Amino acid sequence: SSGINAEYGVVQSIKPSEDGRGVIVRVYEPYGTKWEHIKLSFNDTVCRVFETNAVEAIRKSLPITNEGSERSVGFGLNSFEIKTLYLEKEPVSGQTRRASSTVSTPSPKKKFRRA
Repeated sequence: SSGINAEYGVVQSIKPSEDGRGVIVRVYEPYGTKWEHIKLSFNDTVCRVFETNAVEAIRKSLPITNEGSERSVGFGLNSFEIKTLYLEKEPVSGQTRRASSTVSTPSPKKKFRRA
C-alpha cells in the first residue's frame, strides 16, 4: 500500500504514469478554500517531481526539499482545483518498488469534516 494521507486536500487518484517511469498523483481541493502551502512527502525512490496536465504533459519541475529523512515538494491549490503531479522514480534493476506519498496541509482557520 502507498501511505497516502490528505487531511484537507484530497488525493483523487494514484496510478502508474503512461511512460512507466513513475506515478501520477491527482490532488484536489473540495472545500472552496485556497491553500498556498500543501506538502507532498515521498520516499527515496522518487528522483524528480513535475506538475503536469491531465494527459501527463509536463508543465514545470517542482523542487524537492530534504528535511532529515523526509523528502517532499510544496505546491498550492486554488478553490476546487485539481492538481496532477508526476513522481518520477529512480530506476531499480531487477525489482519493482512503489513510491510512498503523503499529502499534508497546514490547519485552516476553520475546520471541515470529511464526507
